[in-house]
Amino acid sequence: MKVTGRPGRRAASAIVFGFLAAYAAVASAADHRRGGSLFQEHCAMCHGATGAPAIGGVPDLRRGLAMMRPDRQLLATLRNGRTTMPGYLGRLSDRDLLDVIAYMRTLT
Repeated sequence: MKVTGRPGRRAASAIVFGFLAAYAAVASAADHRRGGSLFQEHCAMCHGATGAPAIGGVPDLRRGLAMMRPDRQLLATLRNGRTTMPGYLGRLSDRDLLDVIAYMRTLT
């Protein structure tokens, strides 16, 4: 039996492509309006209702520098927390957090 091509490489490419397509679909389906409600409830006390810091030491979400990171990095920060910011892993779902990220991107 003659085998042509590299089936292992094709299978790996198909898996990677499928993962990336699924991840992109999830990220693009985020609801910024729902994220705005969640942001007001969980984030505005420190980050301000419009993304302008309400307390010292938090990033200004309107300036874009904080928001130049990819969704995956922002998601990790929201899950795990950072310095004095609490993590939301177990309190908000990844879907919720992606909605918050979509809203935060509208502030810039």
